[in-house]
Amino acid sequence: MAKPVKHYGRWRIRWIDEHGVRQSETYDDHKDAAHKLREHEVHAEEVRLGLRRANPLDRTFDGLADYWTDNRTFEAKPEG
Repeated sequence: MAKPVKHYGRWRIRWIDEHGVRQSETYDDHKDAAHKLREHEVHAEEVRLGLRRANPLDRTFDGLADYWTDNRTFEAKPEG
């Protein structure tokens, strides 16, 4: 289990989220940082075990448009 570390007068926590991406936050108080780190780690573990649904990834309209063009559109066949 990770622990909060001192970072420029604050407390920094780092964890790997349910999508496998490293995350980081800072807090003023060590107790708050330790509590929030534990919450994040438990959430990620519950998602990995299938006990909880993962939070959706941030998506952009451009990404959605590219996906639609690549996977959902089709070329019209010429008539005749």
